Amino acid sequence: MTDRATVLVVEDERDLADLYKSWLSADYDVRVAGTAEGALDAIDATVDVALVDRRLPEMDGDELLAALQDTNPDLRVALVSGIEPDFDIIGLGFDAYVVKPVSRTELHDVVRRLLARAVYSDEIQEFFALASKRAALEAEKSQAELANSDAYHDLVDRIRSRRAELDDLLSQLTTDDFVAVFRELNDGLRE
Repeated sequence: MTDRATVLVVEDERDLADLYKSWLSADYDVRVAGTAEGALDAIDATVDVALVDRRLPEMDGDELLAALQDTNPDLRVALVSGIEPDFDIIGLGFDAYVVKPVSRTELHDVVRRLLARAVYSDEIQEFFALASKRAALEAEKSQAELANSDAYHDLVDRIRSRRAELDDLLSQLTTDDFVAVFRELNDGLRE
């Protein structure tokens, strides 16, 4: 039997949580929690991806993110929310932001993307998380709002800095290094 990735769905709307579980269960082991406390009870080192509603009754998803990361530092998290992203997302510890309503395809795509990122280095994962925040803001905010936000400009600067560091790292790699990296990525994705 091959190991299947485990996805934790944290959603207080039971019908929606059940729908997400039905969509994902064919490909992943899925756990469902309807509360932040339930999520903290369900999380352990075997959970690969968490899909977290940003608005939960007793604790919002923003607060829950830190607690989940403390329990499982390798956890990839997508906020799945009816709240359009605002500049406050820049400081939050998540890897992807999905605005509800979400389709089956979109949900599968975000889980696949986050699982693929898990094999990357911390630097590349941080770059993708920052880029995801930028994309979420650019999809929802006007050019004027972006231009007037110091937090957005700081985010763009962090992305540029991380990209420069990654470009520098890539320039030092040889062809043999690239072959080894791709072989490792390929083997990691098959496991």
